[in-house]
Amino acid sequence: MSSRVEMHPGAWWVSRSRACIHNQHRVPEESTMHHSFRSLFTTTLCCALALGLAACDDDEVVDVPTQEASEAAITPAGLGMGDDWIEVEPGLWTRADVEGNQQFVGLGELGRLHAITSLEEVGAELEQLLAVEEREEVRRQLEELDAYITELRVSEPPPPAEVSPRCAPSLSTSVDAYPSSCGVSAKASASYSHCSNWGTVRTFAQATCGYETKSHTCGPKNGSPVSCSSNVSIVGQGPCKSYASAQINAPSVYIFQYDENFQRGACSDPGGTTGGLCGTCPAGKDCHCGDVCRAVGTICP
Repeated sequence: MSSRVEMHPGAWWVSRSRACIHNQHRVPEESTMHHSFRSLFTTTLCCALALGLAACDDDEVVDVPTQEASEAAITPAGLGMGDDWIEVEPGLWTRADVEGNQQFVGLGELGRLHAITSLEEVGAELEQLLAVEEREEVRRQLEELDAYITELRVSEPPPPAEVSPRCAPSLSTSVDAYPSSCGVSAKASASYSHCSNWGTVRTFAQATCGYETKSHTCGPKNGSPVSCSSNVSIVGQGPCKSYASAQINAPSVYIFQYDENFQRGACSDPGGTTGGLCGTCPAGKDCHCGDVCRAVGTICP
């Protein structure tokens, strides 16, 4: 009759050690001294094997964090961007700026996807302008923006950085899209420095009133330290919108912060005069389409 040994966690090394001890008696032809020495050696080896395997059974299992888990631990507050951000969905946070508009910041790989979506919306607005009237300047802005979006689509997540308390990265982003006199403005800045790693920074600003639009792009710039800034303003007939974004891509760091504004700045006082780039305009006129006083409601040429 054959016997069956049921194996269970922690029992394998016991079975192996018993087999070893049993094998030490299968040397009847050898001398007594040699037999004793070999028995002692075999028993010691098998016991060491048993203890080693038992120790493996008792080892604590350490969970290695995934890239997704590591990115989930990164927050705007942890990056020194302030503690007033509210997470609206994974990888995206928001807060109100001084004008009451919602600023957004995307972090990590999910933040990159939010950045693409944000810039695609800006591109769709430029396409609408071109559908009304083909303009070389607007076409150029759209081509630059499309190239930027393509770069974001094909870019890979930055590699992890070496952790060193004596060499933490210094980074800063700032965006502001806001109403200005008789129009709108936008400005953005980004900077990065590290003792051993290089970073890439980029900024973008756009301002549109009616069918007139202006934009400025800085970067991408690589280095350490490295910085970028963009600033645009426009005056004109509403509707108006301005947009500003700042990006940092570096080891263990991906930030895309942006701000949008849909308010056109006032340029008329109760007496009917305006200031700003036009100086003072008579009643019934305001400052738009550049620096010219035009009748209220006039479409820019």
